[in-house]
Amino acid sequence: MDMSDSRKIGQWSPAAKLFVALFTTLMLAVCLWAVWIYTAERGEVDESNLPAYLNEELEGAAELPNATPESTEESESEDRLKHNLELAHVHVNGQTLLFFALGAVFLFTSVRRKVKKLVLWAFALTIVLHTVGLTGEGYHWIYDDMLAISGVLMLVLIAYMCFMIYVDLGRKRKTAE
Repeated sequence: MDMSDSRKIGQWSPAAKLFVALFTTLMLAVCLWAVWIYTAERGEVDESNLPAYLNEELEGAAELPNATPESTEESESEDRLKHNLELAHVHVNGQTLLFFALGAVFLFTSVRRKVKKLVLWAFALTIVLHTVGLTGEGYHWIYDDMLAISGVLMLVLIAYMCFMIYVDLGRKRKTAE
């Protein structure tokens, strides 16, 4: 059973619509910021245009720990795995929060129930694939591809959800006659 018209976003009060519009805009900002950070790390953005704190992080990341001839590939692999696991843990937490918050608002849109289910299942699956891809990044091309594809799919799904929320926010309230 789908929600009645009175419970859809388009019928909410102006204050509720404002809150949802601001929330949705902030969620898009999170995604755009993530893309910016990704392109900056890959060198596709002129570093002179980055905020100072990002330049400091990039410079710190470029410094390698004191490597000794005794360093083995095994310890480097363990360090990489530890780094990947920590990164995946942070991402799965943040992405799950995005999923919950944006998904909760998306449930109140006028999107058909079957499409909502498909979008929510796809979003959850991309989070799992992204986590696995981050964990295995640098070990095999399959993890790198899994990471890239799931990241793009996740951003597309978030953009679609935000767009549909904005569509419903633009609908005029039905007044009681």
